[in-house]
Amino acid sequence: MTEMLTLERLLSSWRNFAVQWYGKVDFSVRTLLHVWFVRRGLRTPDYYLAEEPWNFYRHLMEVLGDPFKARLVVGSLVGALARMGCRLSPDELVGALSDFNDWKRVAPSLIRCASASGESGFAAASTLT
Repeated sequence: MTEMLTLERLLSSWRNFAVQWYGKVDFSVRTLLHVWFVRRGLRTPDYYLAEEPWNFYRHLMEVLGDPFKARLVVGSLVGALARMGCRLSPDELVGALSDFNDWKRVAPSLIRCASASGESGFAAASTLT
């Protein structure tokens, strides 16, 4: 019988990957993003990545104001996922980080990739500098 993934289980598994990936992002970039998010009256970027990933890209675009810059951040995340064996296009990830239903559709495959790769996959995650 196939295990039904609940929203909390999906979030918990995603959170492990997202927190480790974001922790590898260059400190100065994390600091700038943090300040820009908070100045806009938003929660911090790590909050959106870990707790509401389906809102992350929308807020990232609001803060950066430039699709190219936002795609650089997403590109780094796509690269980290690819090194773990997850084949996901930037457009698919943008959709998942922009819409709850897209995120729920994509999250199980991301979690399977992350689970299959174990800690070594997290260690191979790229950095954004």
